[in-house]
Amino acid sequence: GDTSTDAEAAEGLSITPEGLITTSTTQDSLASLKPQTSSPSNSSDVVVDVTGSTGNVVTWAAEDARARLLELRWLATHERAPAELAGLVAAVELDVVFAAVRRNARASDSESGMGRSWRSRPPVADAGSLTPSANAYRARGAGAREVSRIEELRRSVQASLNKICPESVASIAEKIGEVQVENQEELRQIISLIFKKAVSEPHYIQTYADLVFRLRACYPEFPDEDGGKPITFKALLLNICQDEFDSLPTCMNEKEAAMDPEEAASRKKIKERILANMKFIGHLFLRQMLSARVISSVIKELTLCDDADQAPEEHVIECAVELLMSVGHTLEGMPAGKQAICQVCGRLLDLKGRKTRNGKSVYCKRIQFAIQDLLDARKVGWARKVFRGVAKTKAEIKLEQADGGEMASGQVVISGQRPGYISARSGPL
Repeated sequence: GDTSTDAEAAEGLSITPEGLITTSTTQDSLASLKPQTSSPSNSSDVVVDVTGSTGNVVTWAAEDARARLLELRWLATHERAPAELAGLVAAVELDVVFAAVRRNARASDSESGMGRSWRSRPPVADAGSLTPSANAYRARGAGAREVSRIEELRRSVQASLNKICPESVASIAEKIGEVQVENQEELRQIISLIFKKAVSEPHYIQTYADLVFRLRACYPEFPDEDGGKPITFKALLLNICQDEFDSLPTCMNEKEAAMDPEEAASRKKIKERILANMKFIGHLFLRQMLSARVISSVIKELTLCDDADQAPEEHVIECAVELLMSVGHTLEGMPAGKQAICQVCGRLLDLKGRKTRNGKSVYCKRIQFAIQDLLDARKVGWARKVFRGVAKTKAEIKLEQADGGEMASGQVVISGQRPGYISARSGPL
């Protein structure tokens, strides 16, 4: 009743050469098939390739098994089965075949170097024998790398500075002020971190200025190695600001930089840093950490008041305008500062209208407008409208919203006005 073809039967019996086919009949019984076979194949080979016989079990080589079984299949279909074939049963030794398949797979994997199964992979070395790298991450605790005192101090201060805002400046100042400082270098590290954050976040300049004002008396004085005045928090802070001011580039050719995007981005970062430094210096003055005499000398130096024939670079004019916008109202209210303000504003007015030999303006329109904005603000008592406010507390924002949202159409501020807590302490100017 089997209707499958011989080809299908042959495909179903595909085994490896190492496999063996056994039958449960004797070799003599098979020999009797010789006169009975009339298949297209030579049935006399049925017994010729028999590899062994034990008892009633005859073993054939697997390479001849398919042909022999097909011959027997043909005989069973077209010839009457002799009595000798009664009880003939063919069985495949599956364990032998599977073993051959595994051997062939390993041989193929070793030749190609790919497709290795997990059974053929070498055992993984014990984790205890692995050697960690020198810069591997290690949790702080027992066995961790020792951290220097300077590094630990920097981590602590930096973590506090990352959380600063106008509402938390008091608590952050208290936390940083509790840091134990043993020498001048540790104090310098703290101030450098604060200054770096201040110039990198101009929006929070006033907040950082309030922070240093609160910290000015939290740390002890240290003797000067050269025998000069004792080193204090305020002295180190002003020295750092002075070093940043002295590093002001003398020339920033922005027209050439605009041709190179990378160079233009680098120049922009430098300009933002020096402008932030000017703003920070101005707010230190408003908090009585710098004298009017120092600020007056700085703005005169920036505008080259002592050398009327020279024209400062454009970025230097921007620095002078930024500083004056930060201190104008307070500085002009002091006798020592009013004279400097008059001199510098006259100088800026002259530079604004200066022409080259071919009749072209020395400064671009952007610089001319910045100077004019400064002069206009001075005429109206240093009042100006701003559209980007400084960092504020939640209470201040809610108050502005209750008043109708002044920031939507701009806010009028007094440039260079001292904070309320400073004015209350010092009284009227």
